[in-house]
Amino acid sequence: MATELKVELIYPILATLVAAVILALAIAFWRRLTKKDRARNGLSFEVTRMIEDHWEIAFTENTNDFDAVDKKPMAPQDAYFKLISLGGIDVGTTKIRISLRGTHEETVLIRNIEILARKTLPIFASRVSCPTAGANEVIILLADFDVEPTEIWEAEEKDFEIRPLGIRPYFSRNSITLKKGEIQDLIVVGKTSKHFVEWKLKVTFHVDGIQIERIVDENGNPFKTTGEPTGGFQNRLEWAWYDGYAIKPEEVWE
Repeated sequence: MATELKVELIYPILATLVAAVILALAIAFWRRLTKKDRARNGLSFEVTRMIEDHWEIAFTENTNDFDAVDKKPMAPQDAYFKLISLGGIDVGTTKIRISLRGTHEETVLIRNIEILARKTLPIFASRVSCPTAGANEVIILLADFDVEPTEIWEAEEKDFEIRPLGIRPYFSRNSITLKKGEIQDLIVVGKTSKHFVEWKLKVTFHVDGIQIERIVDENGNPFKTTGEPTGGFQNRLEWAWYDGYAIKPEEVWE
């Protein structure tokens, strides 16, 4: 009778202990998930294209159908976005500004930014360009897709050429730290003369003892940059803001 009583008492105790262990594990797991979620959200970023007065855009088809901008008074930047919305691709370079903001109570340490790229041959037939009287020389980071492996270098723009600086990729010797509320603006330039490239960025950062990776793209889509196809563009046009905003054959200067 005493043995049966002991067994009856042990079962509830064991059940309580098992329930306590399960509850403790569940709480620990939830805290871990919550901590990782907070860490993942510890870095926010805003991505915008940098558009200069001068730009070049390629199209896959040999077409003169550019009614959206032909003889339409507008700023060069507005004409650029109109042509991009029609399927145009940046020729030579794509410039983006990334505004990074620390949003975690702990300091965010950005250890690396990598390029994720897919390269194919340029197949574009038409090119539309917009001439300018000046140039923007503010460039910070460069990814040259014609160099293997493609890594991110500090760079400068001089005499209309973008050149890497230093002897090693930027993040091989640098990192970025952001306290809560701090902002760091980066300008990233993707450049190619040989390929058609679809590319994104992967940002690796550490916060509160956790490593996080985030993808930077354009609203879920890759950035796109193309070089000039073999044999050149069949159709070279110019959006002549100085001549009634008309689309016209590119002027060739001897």
